[in-house]
Amino acid sequence: MRKGLLLAGGIALALSGCLWENGPKRAAKEVVRTKSSPATVPANLEASTRVDSLGRRILAANPGIAAKPIFQTIGAPHPELFHQSTTFIYVTQGLVHGCETEAELAGVLCYELARMVAERESLAPLSARQREILPPMEPGLTKDVVGAQTQPDQFRIAELARYEKERNNQPGVPSLIDPWKLARTYLERAGFRGDDIESARPHLDAAAKYFELERQITGAGMPAPFAPRR
Repeated sequence: MRKGLLLAGGIALALSGCLWENGPKRAAKEVVRTKSSPATVPANLEASTRVDSLGRRILAANPGIAAKPIFQTIGAPHPELFHQSTTFIYVTQGLVHGCETEAELAGVLCYELARMVAERESLAPLSARQREILPPMEPGLTKDVVGAQTQPDQFRIAELARYEKERNNQPGVPSLIDPWKLARTYLERAGFRGDDIESARPHLDAAAKYFELERQITGAGMPAPFAPRR
């Protein structure tokens, strides 16, 4: 009798899981909810389509841009705008909804695209950014047509003088690209007015106050200081 009770109790404990598991058991149909990172929340279809189509239009109208970034929209309510290398340009749904016209949104995208290009240019070596002025080629003859053989070629002297003047006037460090001017060019080529960049300025100023998503995605401690958005 006693052995039967002990056996029954052991079976009951085994079925309840108490012999092998510690802690509460979850019901079979219970859903375990995890908190999503804001950077992984997709934007709605309207905002994503709007950004993607406009971004493609800008790139198609500016074939000289070597980089072909993908325009990604994040489903966050606050305005934020940033880029990751030359691969992605990120814009939040809140910023997209804040742009009432296509010109405003185009100005936002063109400016961040210009910042990306200018930043890449600033990181390039000077030799890649500055055209080296070479001396004129050495002519086969070094004398005047009507002069004596010992006299120098006057045309050659003039060429060398012009070369020295151009080389001396060349700045030691080339100036960096102005993102605002570059964004105007991108806008005009895409069929907008260059002045439309001014309509985007309030949205850019608002987005400059946020950089949480940029830190999550790019790992940057602070926003890139190269080209201020103001």
